[in-house]
Amino acid sequence: MKTLIIMRHAKTEMHSIDGTDFSRHLTAEGFAASTAAGKYLFKKQIMPNKILSSSALRAAQTAQKVVSALGQTESMIELEDSMYNAAEKRVVSLISAVDNEIDTLLVVGHNPTFTKLVRKVSEVRIDNLTPGSFIALRYHINNWSELGTQKGEFLFFARPPFAG
Repeated sequence: MKTLIIMRHAKTEMHSIDGTDFSRHLTAEGFAASTAAGKYLFKKQIMPNKILSSSALRAAQTAQKVVSALGQTESMIELEDSMYNAAEKRVVSLISAVDNEIDTLLVVGHNPTFTKLVRKVSEVRIDNLTPGSFIALRYHINNWSELGTQKGEFLFFARPPFAG
């Protein structure tokens, strides 16, 4: 059995210091939401064994705050350059290549890709995965390479401010 958590990065600044989209920082609200997301997962007893994140600054910062709130080390985060501006097919390919010893995987990335990803790997129909929100899905598979063979079973959806 595998659990996949698909998370959009938290709220960001409109512009970066260097003018690039890639290097936009989280806002104070985004940092707080990312920490709250980690605490929410901990409370739900959903503990990722690995985090696969876009290497864009806002996604990496989101992943780092989640890990910290879970009491884990940043060594569990893998930053992936190709997740930035990737199509959902590319993200599925990256997930499919994850080591099968990993039972719970958190992926952190961007829209519109991650909203499309949710639709591709589950029966859940969402219009927009908002900043800092995530969905947890369970798969009755043994290998991540089997991800495309079935749709994920919906476990829960959460978004800031992560009540209950």
